[in-house]
This record gives sequence, structure tokens and C-alpha cells, in this order.
Amino acid sequence: MIALNCCHPIWAKIQNKILWAPLRMLESDHRRLLAQIQKLKKIFQKWRRQAPGAWATRDKKHVQTWFREHQLHLGSHFEAEENTVFPYLARQMPHLKPALSKLMHEHRDIRRESLAVETTFHTLCKPTLHSQKDGSFCRKALAMLLLIERHVTQEQRLMKSTS
Repeated sequence: MIALNCCHPIWAKIQNKILWAPLRMLESDHRRLLAQIQKLKKIFQKWRRQAPGAWATRDKKHVQTWFREHQLHLGSHFEAEENTVFPYLARQMPHLKPALSKLMHEHRDIRRESLAVETTFHTLCKPTLHSQKDGSFCRKALAMLLLIERHVTQEQRLMKSTS
């Protein structure tokens, strides 16, 4: 067994990996979310050319399931980042505080936009309403996905730039 102390040359590499361990645990969430976003983008782009009544049931169920799972998982994911990961990183690497603060503000934006788009989605799915195309919903939905995608990418870049 090798005894490592802070002067050992390998310590810096190990310390950095330990430092990022909390955020790495959430990486699988990020990868899964980015894959889901790609599928949702295709659905919303297709829907831009259709009236809500013409939306395929399979696609509507996929979007509905995503919103349900997204809202459930979003809270626990953000909570883990905001209450554990970000404070830990801010203590260990104080120069990251501005970037971490920005990411936390984005969490509020993502929560707000996701809820607004989900609410509109459910309204549009009511059979008696909105027989006309509603491109504004799809634009908002795509903007929400872009916001989430950029946020996840920024978190990943932050992690990679310091590891």
C-alpha cells in the first residue's frame, strides 16, 4: 500500500478526482437528459406544422411522460446540486462561486419555464380546444429545451475545465 500525503506527485490528480466526485454522480442524469432532449426536439419540430388535434397519441404520451418524470426528477437533481454539490465546490474552489451562482439562477429559470410549457401542453391536449396550429407553444417548448441543454452543457464544461 502506498502512503499518499499532500506532497506526493500523484496527490493533485487524486484530489481533483475526489473534488469532482459529487458532480460526477449527477453526470448520468445529464447524459440521459440530453438524449431525451434530442427526441423531444424532433417531436416539437414536427408539431410546429400540425394542429394539436393532429398530434400523434404516441408522441403526446411521450411528452406527457417526460414532463411527469422531468418535474419529479428535476427537484431532486437540483436539490442535490444546490444543497450539496455546489456548496462543496464553492468551498473547495472559491473562484467558481460566480459560475455556480449563475447555474443556481438558471435552475429557477428552468423550473419556471418547464412548468409554464407543461401547463400549456396540457391545455392544448384538451380535445375541445385549439384545433388550429399553435407554433408559439412549440417555439416555447423548443426554447425551454435549449435552456436546459445549455445549462447541462455549462455544468459539464465547468467540470471538465477544472478536472
